[in-house]
Amino acid sequence: MFLMQLLLLVCMAEVGCGLQVQCPAACICNATEATCVDSSLTEFPEGRFPSSLLKLDISRNNITRLDEYTIRKWMIVSLRRLNLSNNVISIINENSLIAQSGLEKLDLSRNKFTNIPLKTFVYPPRLQWLSLSYNGEIQVTEDAPLLESDSLLVLHLENCNLRKLSAVNLEKVVKLQELYISHNEIESMSTKTEGPGRSLMNIRILDVSYNQLQQLPPEVMSLPNLEELYLRNNKLKVLGEMKHPQQCCKVNFLTETEIRTV
Repeated sequence: MFLMQLLLLVCMAEVGCGLQVQCPAACICNATEATCVDSSLTEFPEGRFPSSLLKLDISRNNITRLDEYTIRKWMIVSLRRLNLSNNVISIINENSLIAQSGLEKLDLSRNKFTNIPLKTFVYPPRLQWLSLSYNGEIQVTEDAPLLESDSLLVLHLENCNLRKLSAVNLEKVVKLQELYISHNEIESMSTKTEGPGRSLMNIRILDVSYNQLQQLPPEVMSLPNLEELYLRNNKLKVLGEMKHPQQCCKVNFLTETEIRTV
């Protein structure tokens, strides 16, 4: 009897013995991963996924929106990584990710976003990596936060047609360590280094390459944890003095304009 129970447990652990994991028809699944890439989907795939699913890739489809129950109605609550890149998503409900308490990495690059509700990324509370790059119409209001997260460490906003980035835009992501905003049209940026709502205080890597910057504000050069600063292909003429030169180990810039340090 004990031997039979042991064999059954081994069988279940390996998802073998002729048992099939649950999987929508448009996808390929195993116990922890599912891929639905290039499946011509216009909606989130219908059908149950494995209850132990950790990684879901639905990239390169034609999904247009994420509603409040788009993901939750299929009882997906164990995800660590979700890839929705290369779709045509233009609408995302503020509560669409609220059940994903373990989600750590989310790729929403190459979609059609214009506005993203502020609290969309508050829940999941463990989200550390987010890409919104190549969403060329994201609207940023100078005096309002762009997004909010207490856990986010890495944010990608490349190729989003951004023209300005203010301290207020990032004041709700105070744990951010890496910010990638290259290949935009940014002419000016600022950060807040003191007082409530200070932004970028934990930043280690800042990439503002391929923008239209003519100068960097002094507060950027005085970020206390900055290790890598990428400035290549801007219009910089003056580079302020770093107040923490012993901490900043790399400044990378390539430009046609001569830069002088003051």
